[in-house]
Amino acid sequence: MASTTVKSNFGYNPEYSGVTENGLLPLSWSPVKIVTTTTAAGGSDITLTANQVAGGLIILDPQGAITATMPTAEELYKELGSSIGKTVTVWIKNAADGSEIISVAAGTGITVKGTVTIVQNHLRGFKVVITSPTTATAYNLGAHTF
Repeated sequence: MASTTVKSNFGYNPEYSGVTENGLLPLSWSPVKIVTTTTAAGGSDITLTANQVAGGLIILDPQGAITATMPTAEELYKELGSSIGKTVTVWIKNAADGSEIISVAAGTGITVKGTVTIVQNHLRGFKVVITSPTTATAYNLGAHTF
């Protein structure tokens, strides 16, 4: 699918891909990429990949208290197109069958701001902002019950 440059009266020319002649996205296009991860039995800690974080939704069944470590800032920078200022929102869902907690840890070069624990039947969002090729900040967006 070709990219289309759209003229703007505001001094910038955004580029969109997936736009047809009449401005609609084709039916086969999906704006949401969902990555589902399930930890191994026994409550093993995991390291999330940049692809999983860029996917926007990670569903974990921790099978015990675990730590889910974010990827490195450098990996996210490359995954998001090597662009400073680029952001991604990721939601991590705790699909535990018991009172099991997921703690989110920062990967190398990432600073996490706010609460990092996710209790059973909750999901917590993080807005990750790339601040340099080797640094990023993950801002807590809050938790929600599902």
